[in-house]
Amino acid sequence: MRAMFRWHCKTSDVAAATMVVARVWLKRMNVDQAINETLRNGRHCTNPDEMPETERDRFRLLVEEKLQKAKESTKHADRFVGPLCRGAS
Repeated sequence: MRAMFRWHCKTSDVAAATMVVARVWLKRMNVDQAINETLRNGRHCTNPDEMPETERDRFRLLVEEKLQKAKESTKHADRFVGPLCRGAS
């Protein structure tokens, strides 16, 4: 019997996508490296090598959306927090 891919719970994909974003931003990995490292650690899914192509595409899209949202939120944070952090009043 062939091993099948599955998420551990219904929110595991969102948690894994968040970890991918953290790896991209903090470890300066590219998205594919970060996805592979996150899925292979075994915390979010079983048999990541058996992930169907359609699920991988959906997951990558989720990651891209989270990356875009993170970029937008840092732009807004710089506008409000930036002058305070630089010592201006």
